[in-house]
Amino acid sequence: MRVVDLAETFGRFADAWSPKIVGDVNDMHVKVVKLRGEFVWHHHDAEDELFLVVAGGCACSCATVIARWGRVSSSSSKAR
Repeated sequence: MRVVDLAETFGRFADAWSPKIVGDVNDMHVKVVKLRGEFVWHHHDAEDELFLVVAGGCACSCATVIARWGRVSSSSSKAR
């Protein structure tokens, strides 16, 4: 099993909006990306996505999700 140090990985690049592949899980890529400013929600028909907030915060109006490191708030009926 390969362990990825997220702090080290994010420290290796400064450019925003340029995903980097850091691993694979069940034939799917695990990517990291730095976001700045507004993120326009979109989807990929053949992919599922997980947004893990490592630093700062992220608000998504698609399901009224607010994420901060260690916490996620959601008004989506799919949240459990």
